[in-house]
Amino acid sequence: MPPHFEKTNIEDEEPIYNFYSKDTKHRIEDLNATPAHKPQVLIWMPSLTYIVYAHQVLKNVIVTLLFELTMPIFHPINFLLLVTVFPTLIVGIILLEFLLNIGLKLGLETLIQKISDKWAYGLSIVNWWDPRIFTSEVDEIVKDGIKALNAPLPPPLPEEHLDDSIFGVDGTIQHRSFHLDIAELLLFMSCIIYERNEEMVRNAHKLTEQIARNNKRSMISEEINAIANNLRESEIRIHEQANKWGLKFSSLSELNSLGGPFSGMFWSEKYNFIVVVFKGTTPINFEDFVVDLMFQRVDGRSFVFGDVHEGFYTSLFPQDSFSTRSSRSSPYISMIRAIRAKAADIQACRTEKVKINVWVTGHSLGAALASLFYTRLIKAPKDLGPNCILRDGYMFGSPSVGDAEFAAEFASYSNTPYDRQNTLWRIIDDSDIITKLPPGWNDPSVRRVIDKNSILNYAHIGEGIKFFQDGSRPTCTRNLFSSGKEPVIIERDYDHFDIFGGVIDGVEKLIGKTYWSEWHKSDTEDHHDDVRHDFQEYKHMEGSPLAIVEKILPTCFRNHLPARYFAAMQKARQYFDGPTINVREENIKTNDNETKSFEEFAEKHIHDY
Repeated sequence: MPPHFEKTNIEDEEPIYNFYSKDTKHRIEDLNATPAHKPQVLIWMPSLTYIVYAHQVLKNVIVTLLFELTMPIFHPINFLLLVTVFPTLIVGIILLEFLLNIGLKLGLETLIQKISDKWAYGLSIVNWWDPRIFTSEVDEIVKDGIKALNAPLPPPLPEEHLDDSIFGVDGTIQHRSFHLDIAELLLFMSCIIYERNEEMVRNAHKLTEQIARNNKRSMISEEINAIANNLRESEIRIHEQANKWGLKFSSLSELNSLGGPFSGMFWSEKYNFIVVVFKGTTPINFEDFVVDLMFQRVDGRSFVFGDVHEGFYTSLFPQDSFSTRSSRSSPYISMIRAIRAKAADIQACRTEKVKINVWVTGHSLGAALASLFYTRLIKAPKDLGPNCILRDGYMFGSPSVGDAEFAAEFASYSNTPYDRQNTLWRIIDDSDIITKLPPGWNDPSVRRVIDKNSILNYAHIGEGIKFFQDGSRPTCTRNLFSSGKEPVIIERDYDHFDIFGGVIDGVEKLIGKTYWSEWHKSDTEDHHDDVRHDFQEYKHMEGSPLAIVEKILPTCFRNHLPARYFAAMQKARQYFDGPTINVREENIKTNDNETKSFEEFAEKHIHDY
């Protein structure tokens, strides 16, 4: 073990059967309802997962062509994409499954485990690149993140502050606060759930199948404990890390795909929050790739808006065809039941009845699923029950989830009511290519003329915050909240706010008439001690092949790694920690790299008011 890479022992704290006593029924019901789409036994036989995928894709192509006979004439580009992209995917994904299974049979999994044990402290591939996020080196970030997650919603702004003009007191009508400590803690949570042992989950699933097949009766306590012990064993590293953070962890749902993506929640009776987290794509997990690549859209209006990525939608909500759950509840409903039950348990332990903050997060595929889950809660906040209140969603490296109609409806609900205080933060690491997939259009002026059935009819949702690996000042990708004059609020040290792309918070808030560059220079010098955890680039062990692999990995893929997200956010701490100054992006530099004063800025923009 490297320095500070501690391992806690939670087995001594509470017996396994006690830990699962309240969650066992929900957990086993969800597990039993999940189809076992195990990859094929013989490498030349396609798996059930692939057969369902190919059937769905071909059905989509055929139906589209039948009802769009004029497509080759009036929409030639869309027609070309339709008849080339989807067939290519069908061939590509069977090839991927074939290669993965060949590799697994030749010992790929064993090789990966050996590399992990020797060079990456036994972590999964996704977490090889900076193990410090699970050590005491981030304890201060975790502590401050928990404090922020635990905090109640700020009170509504007084009426005199509801002014989004350039001379407004606060310049906003909404408390929409991006908090760096929350973002980093939720990133850690999104990382640790990659550490589940999928084989142990399959073993638990086999037990439920055997009991249902052989006994055809209710499970007895011994059988329940046997299943619970397997589940507990599969998540032991997650529970160890949660315990180190002073939290507990419970799985929520297998999301219709045994061994693929799943969801869980971090919580504690001590703190006033629940964090719902979704696992992202594991590089050698075929189930994850199938969910990612099933990007033909389905009508999602039964639960959310518009047309939605089929793989994401069917992982959460009931399906009209190819239903894997028949009359059973969907993963979403199962998750909501568990969250409501856990919130009631937390409330029962308290004399003061305060609503439980519910936060949502995920990385990669997990971010896409979390975005869809969050969208439903934006649309139907009462789903969480009377004991919960929806807070923000923090999504890392998320692909697009739905079409233009989906994005427009999400923006509408994000402004209902006009002073809504929660939002979805879509965090982007520099050139991360996954955040650009599936290909689509985010410009509303372009989206409105794109054909509804176009493969390119995808758009992002939420407020994008882009971080840079060179330490440049983060940027907001666009503004969803008003006419464009309203700022995005960035929280500093719990008591202060900074504004990206926003208005000046009164001349008195500026340091005299100091230019940004001069303030930034003095701030970096005078407040260096306030910038927490100035992490250096992580250095792999001497002789580790991972250093070479990381260097040859294309930047657009390397920047998708959670470790790179952490590095980019850490490099941006200088813009979050320390004294507050509020400026417009346009007030930073002119084209000739010179700064402008407040008077110049106001003179330029005064005609807009």
